Amino acid sequence: MLVRVRRVAILVLLSCGSPPAPLQPLSPEPTIALTDSSLGSLTATTKASLVALRAVLVGYSVIPVNVGHDSEFPVLEYQVFDNDTQMFVVVPDDEGKILNVHVLTPKVTMTGRPWRVGTPFVGSVTDCDCWGGKSVCFKKGEHVAVTFERTCRSAVDARGRRSLEGQTIKRLVWSPKAFGGDDYGGAEDGDVDDQLGP
Repeated sequence: MLVRVRRVAILVLLSCGSPPAPLQPLSPEPTIALTDSSLGSLTATTKASLVALRAVLVGYSVIPVNVGHDSEFPVLEYQVFDNDTQMFVVVPDDEGKILNVHVLTPKVTMTGRPWRVGTPFVGSVTDCDCWGGKSVCFKKGEHVAVTFERTCRSAVDARGRRSLEGQTIKRLVWSPKAFGGDDYGGAEDGDVDDQLGP
């Protein structure tokens, strides 16, 4: 009887086939790399025109939009989408070059730093400017800044800048020109943040 039970058990095991393949881990969502010298395929030499941006941002929708509170003097920006997700906004300067790019999604990751939209800020900054009533903070001489929902007054001194640790990053701002210099890619009128996106 015992032999017969063993044979049945072996037959049952053999009839089940091979064990299932192990589950494959999900692939991480693709991201765009942000460095001091580039944002994905955008570099300091990329022209800020519809034709040039569509040529380098293949696979994304690039839409020119006139924005601003003053309908008499609208400001042109290029909004970049991946399907329904707004990725970033390219702001041109008066010469048709990139003034700066405002990153609006966590799909863009900063190389060498844990800075990402929607995550707590970790690190340090040396300066903060006021764009549209919100703090835009950076290390002088670098090309990437972080923005927060906090008012400008909250980050004007060293103590205020230290209190940014752990605050949620609203945007990353990349500029081909280093922040803090005489010709850096900041707001022309101090109100860029009010004019751009959500």
